[in-house]
Order: sequence, then structure tokens, then C-alpha cells
Amino acid sequence: MFGKSVLLKGILFFFISLSVFAAQRAEVIIDGAMVYKKGDFGAPVLGYLRKGKLVKISNKNYGPFYKVKLRQGVIGYISDIDIRIVSGPGGRKVRAAKRSGARPNSRVKRPQKDVRGKSYWGLSLAMVNFTDRFKLTSGSDSTEATYSSQSLFLMLNRTAPFSLLDGVVNLDINFGVSTSTPSIYTDISSQSSGYVILTDASLMMPLHLLRGKNFFTYFGAGLMASHSIIDLYVSGTNLPIGKTRVGASISGGGAYTLGKFLLKFEPKYYFEEERYLGFHFGLQRAF
Repeated sequence: MFGKSVLLKGILFFFISLSVFAAQRAEVIIDGAMVYKKGDFGAPVLGYLRKGKLVKISNKNYGPFYKVKLRQGVIGYISDIDIRIVSGPGGRKVRAAKRSGARPNSRVKRPQKDVRGKSYWGLSLAMVNFTDRFKLTSGSDSTEATYSSQSLFLMLNRTAPFSLLDGVVNLDINFGVSTSTPSIYTDISSQSSGYVILTDASLMMPLHLLRGKNFFTYFGAGLMASHSIIDLYVSGTNLPIGKTRVGASISGGGAYTLGKFLLKFEPKYYFEEERYLGFHFGLQRAF
């Protein structure tokens, strides 16, 4: 129970931290700066910001615009010439270049295009040490036993920018089915058939210290669920198992870009009624 409480508190802290690290701060430098519904000067205007107001904007720029939080629950786009960036993600101060006669926003370094700002679809193979618990009965005595087996899952996955404010934060969704009946069921039954469904959704944050031109690392946390659909046959009797379990997952990994393709290796720890580790190997394509 202690371990479960610590993990859930850690995941809660992770999600709260996203609001701090997923945006940078900027100062509005003109009165009545317009916030547009889309990144287009012809788009409808959602509102206006006064000169000197500090706002949260995205790390990633969208042409001549940044995403900006106008008010609670309302995200719009503001022109880059109407603001001056004063701090990066996590509150880091931005050092201005000493150049006279430059546009206000040209004194700071613009964010570079980031592959993590794209949406990817793909497939992955996951080797998961799937674990389940059974109640064993012998006469009037019954005991619970936990069994594990390495099971191969074929997974469909999607990775896309998650718009808190910034495309650097990614929402990673995986949905997979075991390629065969896990051996923990075949070992306890004379005959068995079925499969296990495994799915999870995580918010991923980059690790800036381990990053190259075409390579980056990340860590994440989120929610997961598993569902087993198994038919066991014991002494000729069919004993169907349909068990749904929900919990959390934590992960870390690395990704390498090859043009429009993304190669991923991702260890992932699942935490529900049981705890087990999986290793994901995936290939995704940008769309």
C-alpha cells in the first residue's frame, strides 16, 4: 500500500509539473495586442491584452504566432512582434542579444522546429512480463499464487503533441493484443485459449540533457488498463476468465528520427493489482 501511494502521488506531481515546464513566459509590449482564434491574421479575435501583461506562451512557434493562454480554458494565438519572451520553460531567464535597431522579438532566439511537434502513427512489439494472480483450492484449503510469463504483444500506437500550450509535451497512446495465450494460463490448464488486451495513455516529457540532432530521450507517466479473455478447461470443464484491471504506468525511452520515421525503444513499468515490466520496440511514421 505504501508503494502504491507513493507512485500515485508521484504521477500526480508529474501532471501538475506539466503546467510549469510546458510553457514559457512573455511580456506583452503593445496595448491592445490581439489574440486570434487561429494562427492567422484573418482569424476571429478572441480578445485583447494590455501592454506589460505577463502571459504563458508555447515553446513552439506556429509561423509568426505563439499559442497563448488568454484566460482559464481559452487558448489563442498571438503575433510574435506583440510580445517579448522573458523566461523559458520552468522559469529560465532568456538572455537578449546586444543588437541595436532590431525588432523587439529578434533579440531572443526563436525555437527550432521540433520533431516532437509532429503526429506519429505506428506499430510496435512489446515483450511484457505479464502477471496474474490465481486462487488455488485443494480440499478445504485455498491459497493465492502469482504467476508471470513473458508475453509478446502487437501494439498500435499514436504519439501527438498535447496542447496544454506547447507541442513539446506529447500524448502517447498504445493499444495492444497478445499474439498468443500467455503461458501462465496454458501451464495451469490442460487446454486453454484466449488473449490479453493491454492499453495505456501517457504524457511524455523530453530529457534535454540526453539529446542529439536526430535523437532524444524522454520520460512519462499515465494510466493503463488490461483485460484478459481466457477460456480454461480443467477436467473437461470450461472456466472462462474475463478480468479487467486498471492502474498506472511509468516509462522512459529513446527515439531516433529517420526522415518521416521514428524508431523508439521504451521500457515501461505497469502498476495495477500486479506489477510487471515491459519493453516496447516501435516504428512510427509522421502524418
